Amino acid sequence: MNEFERLSQIKPKPSLTNDFRILAEYVFRNWSIEKVDSSFEIYEAEFLLQTQSDIHKDPNIDNSFLQKKFGNWYIPDGGIDITFGCDDYAASIFIRSLKDRKTGEMIIGPQRCFTTLFRNAGNIITPNPQPKFIKKDQPEDIELRNVPRVQIPAEERSSNLENRLKYLFRPYRFIRMDMIDFPEKYLAMLYTDKVEQREMDLKLEPKIYNKYLDAYDIGHYANTLDTVWEITSRNHRMAALMGYMNRTQPADLR
Repeated sequence: MNEFERLSQIKPKPSLTNDFRILAEYVFRNWSIEKVDSSFEIYEAEFLLQTQSDIHKDPNIDNSFLQKKFGNWYIPDGGIDITFGCDDYAASIFIRSLKDRKTGEMIIGPQRCFTTLFRNAGNIITPNPQPKFIKKDQPEDIELRNVPRVQIPAEERSSNLENRLKYLFRPYRFIRMDMIDFPEKYLAMLYTDKVEQREMDLKLEPKIYNKYLDAYDIGHYANTLDTVWEITSRNHRMAALMGYMNRTQPADLR
């Protein structure tokens, strides 16, 4: 059993932020993705785990039998996973951003990452090798920030809404500190500011961020979620949901 597999053997609990951080730091520092003609660093990834019991019933993973295995590529809708599950749970690393080590190009977005890694699959008779997860010769000194996941479905009429809300803002998305501009950075800043109550070194437009702050306050002081659902902007509605949950169920935000 290699170190990656050992660190992937997580003991499920209601919050997995610390366990995912340990695994994320190891993966980002020690592994890269190699193709015949390219080499990639992981710059942003989301960690997902759903237990067969009710301990960590995150609904945001397919829960495929393929995700209950260690060390496979898995193709969910709109992206690419590296699996690290077992009989007790489905688990995956959902890749959100890569950097081409040869050209310096940033590949941002799960669908673009999948397309970049698998566009050239080679000849149908003698195909090129699939992208490989390769251990680096030396670990790199990489710092990560963890922030809430993005584009998680949660609408007023969502199925199993109560459970979806429990996992909506878990900080299971890990981003390299040198990636300054990333999707939904305003919600990430709001989380850091209001939930963790610490500063984050991001360049934001004050006028835009103030609208997130206003929406957060609407949710924070709302008596019911009805007020939140009335907000038409999805991003501002998410900010309001964060405010509501930080007052009513703060443990589910960590």
